[in-house]
Amino acid sequence: MTKLVKLPCKEQVDLYLKKWNTLEHYKANESATNKVFDLFPKNNKLEEILTKVCLVNAFYSTSIYDIFSVSKHILSLNIDKKLAKQDLTVANDIAKVEMKDKVRDFYSFATKYCCHSTNGLLPIYDSFVEKMLLQINKQEHFANFKRADLREYAKFNQVLADFQTHFKLDKYSLGEIDRYLWLAGKDEFPKNY
Repeated sequence: MTKLVKLPCKEQVDLYLKKWNTLEHYKANESATNKVFDLFPKNNKLEEILTKVCLVNAFYSTSIYDIFSVSKHILSLNIDKKLAKQDLTVANDIAKVEMKDKVRDFYSFATKYCCHSTNGLLPIYDSFVEKMLLQINKQEHFANFKRADLREYAKFNQVLADFQTHFKLDKYSLGEIDRYLWLAGKDEFPKNY
């Protein structure tokens, strides 16, 4: 039997945003991350990228064990122009990192890096967000997509736009939608640690 979740509405989003405002630890992590990305807005110096990668990895638990290789990869991509244009190919470019003759996919990390690099103008992908979008779409169809589509940043962005429009949540920013989906996902699909 499929678990039913509460469908999105203004009241639900407001409830979770109010809850977010009580989570001092997450708010402080986000604020610190934003300050570091503001301090180092460019991606053309390895030590600055390394600082940002370390911070995102630590605060968002993205499980990157080779911070240096990821940082060198980002440096090699010359991503600043793409980020300035909010080019949605940049997250998938960042995500694919060759390590020891194997390509690793750090997609969740890459979306978080892009979000902070654009002052929240680009969305964050997370497993809780994925679970919520898939389940809500089963309950009330709002977009044509499959799980794999959410790992293509342009498609993920479009799914979020369709979600906002369908449920009349256009007044909320991508960051607010992310916080709602993430917190609701944690409640609806708790991980057993």
